[in-house]
Amino acid sequence: MAAGTTSHLERGLVQGEPPSKKFQHISDPIERTVLEALADPKWDFRTISGIAKETGLSESDVKRVLEKNPALVRQSLVPGRQGRGLFTLQERPIEPREKLGLLQVFLTKSIT
Repeated sequence: MAAGTTSHLERGLVQGEPPSKKFQHISDPIERTVLEALADPKWDFRTISGIAKETGLSESDVKRVLEKNPALVRQSLVPGRQGRGLFTLQERPIEPREKLGLLQVFLTKSIT
């Protein structure tokens, strides 16, 4: 994509809208489904397997959407308890507990 242009996903993202409205302009139903799952307020972060299980999509489809949309999706600074990647929307700020988790990981690795 050329510099200064926005994808159809970025144009469809509307701050403050419920997930069903926020992504209504996204034409790809798989992308819309994954992004709506990430926007679910019940979760701060989601795993690929959790999104796949909830949506009925394959893990490879979920991973493809997450990787395709770095302007909308970010991976947590620290992995989940089982070492799996955690994902959320870019619009969500980095929380203090995420920063604390990163510090713990850093300190643990620097001591050993």
